[in-house]
Amino acid sequence: MSNQELAALQPKSSYKSLTLLAWLAVFLASGLFFLRGPLRADSGYINDFAAPYTATRLWLQHRNPYDSTAFFPTWHAAGAPQGKVAGNLSGTHPVYPPPTLVVLIPFALLPWPIAVKALTLLSAALYIAVLPLLASLLPGTWRDPIKPAFLAFGLALAPTQSGLHVTNVACLAATLLFFAIYHLLKISAAKTNLPAIAFLTLSICLKPTLGLILIPYLFWTRAWRTLSATLAFSAAITVASLCPLLHLGSVWLSSLRENIAVVFTNGGAADVSEQSLSRFDRIDMQLPLYALLHSRTGASILAALIAATLLLFWFKPTPTTPNHSPSCAALDQHILQIATLLAIGLIPFYQRFYSAMIVLLPVLWAFRALSYPTHRARSRWVLTLSSVFLINTAAIFARSPLLPSLTTRSHLLTNLALGPHLCWLLLLLAILQLTTQTIQTTQKSQLHSTVSS
Repeated sequence: MSNQELAALQPKSSYKSLTLLAWLAVFLASGLFFLRGPLRADSGYINDFAAPYTATRLWLQHRNPYDSTAFFPTWHAAGAPQGKVAGNLSGTHPVYPPPTLVVLIPFALLPWPIAVKALTLLSAALYIAVLPLLASLLPGTWRDPIKPAFLAFGLALAPTQSGLHVTNVACLAATLLFFAIYHLLKISAAKTNLPAIAFLTLSICLKPTLGLILIPYLFWTRAWRTLSATLAFSAAITVASLCPLLHLGSVWLSSLRENIAVVFTNGGAADVSEQSLSRFDRIDMQLPLYALLHSRTGASILAALIAATLLLFWFKPTPTTPNHSPSCAALDQHILQIATLLAIGLIPFYQRFYSAMIVLLPVLWAFRALSYPTHRARSRWVLTLSSVFLINTAAIFARSPLLPSLTTRSHLLTNLALGPHLCWLLLLLAILQLTTQTIQTTQKSQLHSTVSS
């Protein structure tokens, strides 16, 4: 059934007031987006962009990009504020891999204050641009409430606003990933998808822990041309990023390892132990698993095993039809596959709150599934779980007066459940979508058997 046919089934008279409310929500969410996102971005402190920015400038000078002792001289020379500024030790120790530095070259050529504004404006502009594209995959027209409701949800997402606020490249990387997903859903997997290749390659190089999540989807759809070209270009950028480091020998690698140790251990910003005051900003399963095992290695292995198990079940369904088919059922399946994959991809590795902006894809599927009685209940649950990310509950919890009395090293409730509540929520979201895939596959098999008989 086409989008027009679905729209024709809706009672237009009752939709008028809902559509008006939806557009009002877009207006309010837009104000919230700018106030809590781009307008809060600041270059006057050591934000999340400072470390990769200075590393890229050092890389362009054929110096060690991971030399933490060179951070402040390089940062100040680029126009950063002199004297004592707000920040933390982790923010002066770059840990982004060399390919990221290649993608950030256009920003590193700019003075620091301008580079921050450029990254913020580009990230915000592209995100605003991709929302209508994703909304176009929903049934109905722009006179119906579903499309503006999706826009309002996307603009109100707290992780996106958080990423823009701290000027993290995750916002740009996730937005590029959304563009790649849109083109993968619009163009046949049998063809070489040039837009998807470009967007996905940039996303992978910019933030590998986000961009690489989509690679299994290319295997699932057998999009071999797109997959091979994406991997080839990513490899080429990686080689190009390593060439200027050859004359340094292994010094840069040793510095990178030292920086990783600073950031991920002994109370660093990404540390999962009780030593880190910002650990509850993480959304991956390593955080609660560490509370059980008290071992970073053990938590990493167990989180990876959980994700690998879910991924095996994710691969079980086969594509119903090519993803360029006009069939609503086919498009639903592909969107659900991607939405589930993105949720699974956040489980095993280090991810912070801003990475949760990928819940936009589960929300997209849920809005589509509201049209189908068989999936309406599950779609509402997906929307309910995703709606938690309209508020930064992790920040609220961290500022709660209850936290000082709860965050003792022996308080299992805090370290296992209350603090990592978003980690469990994402795991539940992944499982919920995975079981929905199983139901869809079962229904498809039953239908095929009925037709055959």
